[in-house]
This record gives sequence, C-alpha cells and structure tokens, in this order.
Amino acid sequence: MADQNPDSARRQKLAALLRARQAPAGQAIPHRCPGSVAPLSFAQARLWFLDQLVPDSPFYNVPFGIRIPGALDPATVQAALIAIAARHEALRTTIAMVDGQPVQQIHNDPQVPLETHDLTGLPPAEAAERVAALALEHGTRPFDLRHGPLVRAAVARLGPADSLFLLAMHHIVSDGWSLGVLAREFQVLYAAATGGPAVDLPPLPIQYADFAAWQRQRHARGGLAADLDYWTTQLADLPVLDLPTDYPRPAVQSFSGATLVRLLPRDLADRITALARSERTTVFTLLYAGFIALLHRYTGQDDIVIGEPVANRNRLELEPLIGFFVNSLVLRTSVAGNPSFRSLLDRARATILAADAHQDLPFELLVEALHPERTMGRNPLFQVSLQFFADAGATETSPTETSPTETSPTETGTFAPVEIEKGTASLDLAFDIHETADGFQMRIEFSTDLFRAATIEAMATHYAQLLGALVGDPERTITAVPLGEAKPVPAVGSPAANNAAPPLPHLRFMQQASATPDAVALDDGEARLTYAELDTRSDRIAAALVAAGAGAETIIGLHLGRSIGFVTAALGIWKAGAALLALDPALP
Repeated sequence: MADQNPDSARRQKLAALLRARQAPAGQAIPHRCPGSVAPLSFAQARLWFLDQLVPDSPFYNVPFGIRIPGALDPATVQAALIAIAARHEALRTTIAMVDGQPVQQIHNDPQVPLETHDLTGLPPAEAAERVAALALEHGTRPFDLRHGPLVRAAVARLGPADSLFLLAMHHIVSDGWSLGVLAREFQVLYAAATGGPAVDLPPLPIQYADFAAWQRQRHARGGLAADLDYWTTQLADLPVLDLPTDYPRPAVQSFSGATLVRLLPRDLADRITALARSERTTVFTLLYAGFIALLHRYTGQDDIVIGEPVANRNRLELEPLIGFFVNSLVLRTSVAGNPSFRSLLDRARATILAADAHQDLPFELLVEALHPERTMGRNPLFQVSLQFFADAGATETSPTETSPTETSPTETGTFAPVEIEKGTASLDLAFDIHETADGFQMRIEFSTDLFRAATIEAMATHYAQLLGALVGDPERTITAVPLGEAKPVPAVGSPAANNAAPPLPHLRFMQQASATPDAVALDDGEARLTYAELDTRSDRIAAALVAAGAGAETIIGLHLGRSIGFVTAALGIWKAGAALLALDPALP
C-alpha cells in the first residue's frame, strides 16, 4: 500500500514551500507539563459543543468494518487493541469539566470493549442481512463523551474461515487518518501474537494532548495571526451558495442523509489525470474546477464557495498519532466572465495553493473571527464540500481528510470493506471522490431534508458530462457545454432513496431562475421582472416573514389581485415554508 496520496502529496509540498517563504521553520511540538490540565483542541471543542446541543447522536461516529477470510481470535483481537490504546492517549480519553470548562481526561487503564457474535450456519441471504444490521448498529450506537470509553470493537464469526471485524470511535478522539494508524498497528500486533515475528512499535514522539496544548498556546502567542489575516481578507463578504433544493430548508437541521455511489469511468479518469499532468497541476485541482463550474451552472452565481476537509498533519510528529486533527478549508473562487476551462484551472490552482499555505488556522477560530449569521439550518461558511483520494481505499494516508463515514486506509487485499450507511449528513452535499481500478468512484452524501435521490443522481450525471466535455476541450467556456438529459452514470451499490413527490412550485421556479437568470419571468404590460429580479424580491419577502415567525404550519393570507406583486409575495410565502391563503379582493 502506498503511504501517501501522490496528488495530495504534491499539493502539500507546494504549500510547504509557500509557508516557508512566509515564516521561519517552526519548532517541534513540545510535551506538555506533567500533571497539567489537558485542554481540548479547537476541533474537539466544536464537537463537544455540538454533542451538548444534540446529545446521544451518531453524527460524529467514525465506523469501520471489514470481512476477513480467516478466523479471528477475540482474545487476541482485544489484547492488540488494548496495547494500541496504551500507546495512544486519545483512545483512553474522555471529556471532563474543570472549573466550568471541558478538558481531556486521560485514563491510565486502557479499555476497548469487544463484542463477539456467532453468525455461522445462517443462509447466505440472512447472513448478509445480519452483517449489515450488525455493522449499522455497532457504527451508529452513541458514545458517552463524559464516561467513555470512546472506542469499541466487535468480532463476528461468519464461517470456519470468514470473520467480520468492526471498529467504531468517536470523532472527538479520532479521524479517518487515525483509522489507518490503528489498522497498521493492529495488523502488526495481531500477527506477532499469532505466530508472526515479534515487533516493537517505535515510541510516539508526542501525544494528542500535547498537540492540543501547543495549538492553544500558539494561538495565544499570536502564532496564527498571519493565517487569520489571510482568511478574513479572502472570505470577506462571503456569499451563501444557493443550490436549488427539492424541499424547503428546515429551520433546524435534522442531519438525516443518504449516500449515492456512482462512477466516473476509467477512460474519463485517465483523461482527467492526463490533462492535470499536462497542465502541471493536481487531479484535485481539475476536479475542483469542474465542480465549481457545475455549481455555477446550477446556481447562476459567480462567487462559488465550498469546503475541503484536510487532515492537517503537516508536521512529522503528527503523522503516527491517533487523534482528531482534521481541519476544514474554505475554497472561494470566482467564475465571473464565463472563463475557459483552462483559465478556470488557473484560478482554481491559485485558490487551492493559497488555502493549503494557510491551513493551520482552525476552522473554529475562523468562524469566530468572521461572525457569520448563525442558523441551526445550515453549516457555517460552506454547505457543500469536495475531496479526492488518489488511491483506492487509501482514504487517510494523505493530507486530505475524509468525512466520518469513510473507510480506513488499510490495504484491503482480499479483505472486503463493509459499507456502513449511517443515514446522516453533516452538510447539504459532500462529494468524496476515490480513485479505483475502474475509475473515480464518487460517494455523494446528501441531506434528505433538502434533496431527493433522483436530484443527486442527475447532478452526478451532469458533473460527468461537464468534466468529459471540458477535459476534451479545455478552451471551451464553462457555459458552452449543454447539460443534457441526466442519463444515469454507472451505479456502485444501492442508495438509500428518498423518492417523494416532484419539487414544489417555488423550488421549480428557483431551478429555472438559476438556469435563466436574465430571462423575463413576469410581464404585466407596464413592468417586467427577470427571473433573477423576481428571485431576489421574493427572497426579501421570505426573510421578512421568517423574521416575523413564519414557517411550517403557518398560514399567510394574501389580499392581492392578479399582479406582479401577487406572484412575488406568493413565492416569498412559499420560500418561508408557510402556506398561502389567497384572498379575493372582490369579496367583502
């Protein structure tokens, strides 16, 4: 297995060069003072806060499962996991309150609960159902941050030479890269305990709590000021990406979601890779440029903002650790002027390199500094994300971080990863693209509060169409490619579908406004409104209604005759999530 994602490795090297020009080389992260309180990292503090808002939720579980062609010994499995927890303080950490503040409480006694299940003798269909149900229950069972432990495992015997291994951790002590660290150490320790060569794992340079303390001290001493200056300038007057949705956005996210898996075929993947090489850029940059071109086509907006989760392990001492290091970068690129795809690639490259060079600033500090309008209905700063993994299955061996639902970076060989569909989505839309032998596999996690599966299916098809055309002719402008009928791209697995009724009228209007913003929408003989103007006016009405308390279950009477004003107000009422009651002005 490759130890590094080549595409992201190149980005990291370029970003390191930029950082080197801006600041002297940093000192190694020191050990914290013995006996001192271990603070939460900024990322941990965010997850602790979210857990207080929505306790006992599986949103931030990190599950992993594989089927292994062999018999696993439960006692040896547990011994190996306990040895790993003894090495990594994060796996024996819970969250405690000290003087009213949450801190890391590191326990001396490592505990990794292990469940055992015997599913032998079941018919194949029933066995498959039991495996899926067991993986789902194990991966989505809530963790107790205060009492822990925050890691658990399960082994199921499926046959004489067929085993299921499940692992789940809370994101507050782990991330996808950590799954790779744990998997590699587990393979070594388990093999040694079952007749393989004896090994001594190298000592860890620091522990996660050392990083958290250093991160806090660095911020207090102004070490992140340059990064903060860059981001506050780059993200000033940040727009909201206004994707057309199938359902009105709820006032409070339920985090209900589903995952659609589709494939960009090998031929297209090879052409994307070849163009990236010829343009002296990365595959991610090219996929990002195509993605923002797609979002421009869907929204009509020129200022496109998305997120990119990154592993944030740009120091050697952080690479062998288990812990929650992931950070989120906000990528903002203008597509104004209907540029050619090659020109958009140049803009995308500049955005990504600058973001990578300033990736040390925790996302939580950026949100605090920018003071965006906070709502329980959407993620702050960005609602859509994109990430790329250059090696199949090597989800976390690179500086690019996955969502909590991703599998580990272990080399699977004859192992079969177990898909764990948690039924959740932390963002409106998250495109995770993995390179496989068959092409680029797209795992699209989407909010079922907002989208039907059919809508996401069409979006995946349009993305493939757009990439194919623009890669074939990079001098074409990004709007010159017609987005034709969304014929399905090859499926990989079955999505959890939410096939409800067709979109509501105002949502269909919003889709049309995005497609033809300058076309005339209303004309009463005296005045005209384009789709963009009508969309803006109805948005203002919707905002005023929501501020006045309108929403679901609210009925709003509209006392107007046939007019531009009636249509504008009706759209505003529907956008606010309320019901329209038309009142005839001719009646008393």
